[in-house]
Amino acid sequence: VIDALIAGDPAAMVDVAKQMEARSLSFDTALQDLATLFHRIALAQFAAQAIIDKEQAPAWRCCARLKPLPVSAAPSAYW
Repeated sequence: VIDALIAGDPAAMVDVAKQMEARSLSFDTALQDLATLFHRIALAQFAAQAIIDKEQAPAWRCCARLKPLPVSAAPSAYW
């Protein structure tokens, strides 16, 4: 899903969702995992020394491909 998001390919994202549904995978768990990954990516972008565990490798892989948004770009609904 992340690769399709970075590539700007919504059709690929839908394909991943269809594959998940076909395999009866939990969408709730996938969303939790994505939230965790996005948090790790944000940490890697803003405080790289906080991510030293090799378990964080997916965050490092995505980090270079995702540009951090300025705080002002965050939707005001979250503030």
